[in-house]
Amino acid sequence: MGPRGRGGTGRVQRGSRGRGAGAADRARHLQVDRRAPRDQLPRHVHHHQRFDQPSGGEEGDGGGVTALRPARRADGGGVAPPGPAHGRRVGYRDRGLRRRRDAGDLRLRGGRRPREDAEAAVAGVRILEPATLEELEAVVGPRTAMIYVLADPVDTGPFGLEPIAKAAHRRAVPVFVDAAAENLTPEVHFRRGADLVAYSGGKALRGPQCAGLLLGRKDLCQAAWINSAPHHAFGRSLKVGKEEIMGMLAAVECWYGRDHKAEWKTWEGYLDTIARSVQKAAGVTTEVVQPSGLSNNTPSLRIRWDGARLGISGREVFDLLLDGNPRINLAGSSGTRRQGIDTSSVTVVPWMMHPGDDAVVAARLSEVLSHPPKITERAKPSGPPAAIAGRWDARLEFRLGSSAHTLFFEQAGEQLVGTHQGVYASGRLDGWVEGSDVEFHAAHPIEGTQLTYGFRGRVEGAVMQGTVDLGEYGDARWSARRHSYEQHRTGGRTG
Repeated sequence: MGPRGRGGTGRVQRGSRGRGAGAADRARHLQVDRRAPRDQLPRHVHHHQRFDQPSGGEEGDGGGVTALRPARRADGGGVAPPGPAHGRRVGYRDRGLRRRRDAGDLRLRGGRRPREDAEAAVAGVRILEPATLEELEAVVGPRTAMIYVLADPVDTGPFGLEPIAKAAHRRAVPVFVDAAAENLTPEVHFRRGADLVAYSGGKALRGPQCAGLLLGRKDLCQAAWINSAPHHAFGRSLKVGKEEIMGMLAAVECWYGRDHKAEWKTWEGYLDTIARSVQKAAGVTTEVVQPSGLSNNTPSLRIRWDGARLGISGREVFDLLLDGNPRINLAGSSGTRRQGIDTSSVTVVPWMMHPGDDAVVAARLSEVLSHPPKITERAKPSGPPAAIAGRWDARLEFRLGSSAHTLFFEQAGEQLVGTHQGVYASGRLDGWVEGSDVEFHAAHPIEGTQLTYGFRGRVEGAVMQGTVDLGEYGDARWSARRHSYEQHRTGGRTG
């Protein structure tokens, strides 16, 4: 689901205790409602219906939109029977997000596409990405399953939710809004034409991370349930258990029983405590930033300093707090040794804090900024930078399996630019080489996301090797050998 934020279950767990008969009675009521006879469920979407993979994009003056179309069987018959999602592969990291090339996708690159489109692809749909309302009108047809709109603070204008919904409803196509990190304000979307709105349980609600809310038209919600556990459709693997359902019930009850204005003042109080503490360090300034939209709706504290003066960068402060005891996960940082530390900063958000957490964060940040630990800078390797311009044949060794990649470098002194080609996608690379040490980064746009690679290693003649940071997917080992065009011409193996 859409924009990501920090989640936590502490408050909900405390709030769910001792709820008594009210929650139990409601749970029984929900259980009875779920047993609706099949003939009362919508006939146009049954448990056997499956959708085949999407392709495509969106953007206008606001959030993303994706048109989802169910796929026909290869033999030209009706909707494909239930089974493993079409086009998905289990294997290497860059293959796991990619459907088969023979899925016959239509891709209209038009704008921002949510990273979570892989979740929609599990259903086996094709994703079409119209860039304008006119393109949307052209691609929506009898086999369009749904319009997906990523909630956005500026979702207005000629390609906002309202005109999208009107165009969809003229063709009886439902509109789904991904409001994952938003406050519980479904009327904002429903009154503008949404048929379904989804919220994450573990963001603004601060409830179960593994659950959420799907609100909207009853027939569509029932159809979604038919495709989920305990039924044997593709959604069974995404099961939400009874425990999480009760956790969501408690989270919603806590949400509506909460004094949100008082809570906001509490958050600002947390930030004030931290700001007053860190401002005691020489040259440190702070600024409270107010949110602009419904998603991740929390004030934040920006803490800035001259890293050259204090002798510590924003990234180093971030890492020190994350690796300390207790672990403190800041919202972000700026300033690194290579990119410059003069304008270093870190950011704190308070909405997942518990009483007393502000004092812990304030003390630790004040300690680090008032008395920075001595940071030993890495000694720059001696000698001229290794010459690596040209093509290199690389292999990435994952925890399970490996894959061949190709690196093309252009070099000007220590600076590197070029192209990194993976199994299914490629992207620009840039980095540097100092002596025999090499570091470069690449990002591959693929579907609605990017696969990021951070290579570090050493050059030894015609061979390079080291580790590669794969972002949220962990790390891997890599090695590369300079491409031999002579071996290629003679049919020899190039490694």
